[in-house]
Amino acid sequence: MPIGKIEPLDLTSKHWPAYVRRIKQFIVLNEIRDELQVPMLITVVGEATYALMCDLCAPDHPENKSFDTLTELVTNHLEPQRSEIAERHVFRQRRQRPDESLTEYLQHLKHLAVTCNFGTRLEEDLRDQFVSGLASDVMRSRIFAEKS
Repeated sequence: MPIGKIEPLDLTSKHWPAYVRRIKQFIVLNEIRDELQVPMLITVVGEATYALMCDLCAPDHPENKSFDTLTELVTNHLEPQRSEIAERHVFRQRRQRPDESLTEYLQHLKHLAVTCNFGTRLEEDLRDQFVSGLASDVMRSRIFAEKS
């Protein structure tokens, strides 16, 4: 009996990379042999994702591809390469909404930062944008009073 459960992917969720990481952990945890990884993937992704895989593999079939090839095909389709400049622009434009908590605001900034390729400057860029985008001028002023 397998440990854990993988639900079908909701294609509208846009969480394919996280879904693939979960699949890989399921494979490790359940010690799924290499030759069973593609059948397992095809079985758990659900009807809509399998249909997408069929379209992306045509005229071949997903069953004839490797696990890595299948996940890469879907990744390239659902998560096409984005312009770093455009992604950073969206990140820099993000401001805290009046009804948004600080935690929600920070979580959304972190989500946007994923595609910005900040590298080792990630924490600094997150901090600067967090402060710049705060809805409260009073809070921002208090933070500006701090040395770092």
